[in-house]
Amino acid sequence: MGVTAAVMQPYLFPYIGYFQLINACDVFISLDNVQYVKRRWMNRNRIIVDRRASAAGFFTFPVVSAPQQTNMCDTYYSDGVTEAQERLLKTLSMCYAGAPYLDAAVELLREAFSFPDRNLARFNLNSLRVICDYLGVKTEFATASELLPACEGGDATERILNLCKAVNASTYINLPGGEELYSAAQFASWGIDLRFMDSAPIAEISYGDEWRLSIIDCLARFSPDEIRAFLDRAALKAGGL
Repeated sequence: MGVTAAVMQPYLFPYIGYFQLINACDVFISLDNVQYVKRRWMNRNRIIVDRRASAAGFFTFPVVSAPQQTNMCDTYYSDGVTEAQERLLKTLSMCYAGAPYLDAAVELLREAFSFPDRNLARFNLNSLRVICDYLGVKTEFATASELLPACEGGDATERILNLCKAVNASTYINLPGGEELYSAAQFASWGIDLRFMDSAPIAEISYGDEWRLSIIDCLARFSPDEIRAFLDRAALKAGGL
C-alpha cells in the first residue's frame, strides 16, 4: 500500500480537524517555508473564555518583528511569549474549571512550552508532536524546508506535488477548503491520488454551531481515547477541480 501524505502550515494548537488530517496520513509535512502572515492561525487560536455564554476568545503568542516577506521557518516568538503562555494557562484554569481533563491538559501544555527553541515553525511543529504522542497518533513528521532541494520551482500546486514525491507519496490528503484549489487530473498526471477530508462538525465538542476551537478545548474536556475516536470519525472523499 502506498504512502499517504498531507501538507499544512504548522499552526499553533489548531482545531481538531487539523488533527484528523494528521491522523489520516502516513507522513505529515510541515509547510514551514511559506510567508508568516499576521492575524492568522500561525501564532494564535481560540478557546472558550465565557462558559455560560459559550463565548470564544483569542490567545496570541507574540513574535519578533521582521520584514513582511519573512517565512515561518525564519520567524521567532519574542521574549513576551513566556508571559503569554502563563496567561493562557491561567485563563484555561479559570474558564475550564471543573473540566474532567483540565489538569492533564495543563501538564501537556507545560510540556509543549518547555521546548527551548523559540523558532515559530519548530515550536509549533513540536507542539503538534507532543499532542499526537499524547493521543497515540503515530504519523511521521517532516518539514518542507528540509525537503526543499526536491521541491524547488513551480507554482504552489507543483510545490505540493514535489513534496509528495519527496516522501514517495501516492495519495495526497487536504482539508475540505482545498477542493477549490487543486485539480484531481493534475495530481493524477503525477501518479498521485487526490483526496479530501470529509469531516462534519462533532456534536459532542460543539458549543452550538461553534466547534472549530483550538485542540486545547478538547484536551481539557475529553480523554485521549475519546479524542482519538473523534479523529477516527473523519472519512476521505474524492474531489478537486
